[in-house]
Amino acid sequence: EATVWVDHTPNNLERGRALLSVFPEARFVHIVRDGRAVAASVLPLDWGPNTIREAATWWASKLAFGLAAESHLASDQIIRVRYEDLLHHPERELERLCEALDMPFEERMIDATGFQAPSYTTTQHELVGQLPNASRADRWRTQLSDRDIEIFEARAQDLLVYLGYEPVVGGTARDATRGELWRFALINLVRKGILNKLRKRRRRKA
Repeated sequence: EATVWVDHTPNNLERGRALLSVFPEARFVHIVRDGRAVAASVLPLDWGPNTIREAATWWASKLAFGLAAESHLASDQIIRVRYEDLLHHPERELERLCEALDMPFEERMIDATGFQAPSYTTTQHELVGQLPNASRADRWRTQLSDRDIEIFEARAQDLLVYLGYEPVVGGTARDATRGELWRFALINLVRKGILNKLRKRRRRKA
């Protein structure tokens, strides 16, 4: 029986060609998630974007590599999975994924047991090992402010629509004002220069 190795490094698709040159039999799983949910998830962390405007650009740039890989690689080398579909229909999506990857489907995959995150990332991966929770798909609606949602959509609304995600504000979404841009610059200065560094040190010592 062949051994299957799984690596979930987020930037893998940015190095897809290099990985395929080393692992020609490799297959990629491109997980797509509503960008507003991604922003709500990543903004509190000590890495990645620090403001909603930056988060919109960050999400679009990361997604671009996955979409480009889908158009470049053969259909049996990459498969797209929507995060929301995994939450709402875990068995159906896992069966589809396993079939595409030539892996046997097992019911315990849905239980998500047997995973243990490193101690220094426990707070970031608090959901690891828990059952899929469909209610989390739209949690960004309460985690982000109305203005955050508007700014995000002003920056990435078309991409959201292309991927099948319904805008909240729509065509009237306004980008950040000059005052908000100054506030975002200050947030970046404080977080990147001080707060994020302190939080990373605490995590590494944990």
